[in-house]
Amino acid sequence: FRIIGGIVSLLLIYNLIVQTIGYFQFTESLTNEYNDSAFRTAETAVTLVDGNKIEEYLQTNGDSDEYRDRLNRMDILCDKQNVTLIYAIAVDTSDYGRFVNIYNSVNKNSSYSRWEIGYQRDTTNDEYARVYKDIYENGLQRGTVLRTTDLRGKEPHITSLVPVKDSNGDVQAILCVQRPMEELVTGRQKYLRSVGLTSVILSLIACVSTAAY
Repeated sequence: FRIIGGIVSLLLIYNLIVQTIGYFQFTESLTNEYNDSAFRTAETAVTLVDGNKIEEYLQTNGDSDEYRDRLNRMDILCDKQNVTLIYAIAVDTSDYGRFVNIYNSVNKNSSYSRWEIGYQRDTTNDEYARVYKDIYENGLQRGTVLRTTDLRGKEPHITSLVPVKDSNGDVQAILCVQRPMEELVTGRQKYLRSVGLTSVILSLIACVSTAAY
């Protein structure tokens, strides 16, 4: 009994270590893949936003053929790249606690609603505020926010953020691409179940083999 118990304990400890290492490596690998994909979309989308005309768009409420054409092309990009949202915002740099919407494209298969130009809201959380500040003040060219908890009914997602600059190189807004990450959550669950089941099977085999010997 002691021999069997020792073997089973060692197997369980070994599998726990493998499970933990694999869990974090899987998460990191898939997160990086999502992030790179979202950044590629962001780098394309940011070319549709004229950093010299941010104030003009807000003052005219986007009432121009040029603005509507760019928004339409952003809508197409959003659907083609299968991202949830593409949006450009001008952030209140006094405390980074609020922002105003400039562009907002929503994937037609998502549960989100489009923000109209000029729509204002509070920054989602401190992590977003920190990235906003780094982009405006510290020259950050690529920001990332990962959200898998406290989603208020929305799906897990990653948001990639890049600066929108004017012709002088000054940051006038931030362009964000939000990509769903349901595969990350379901993939991790499948991985944990598979490793857990393997651990149980190996333990049973070890028990039977040792008892028979």
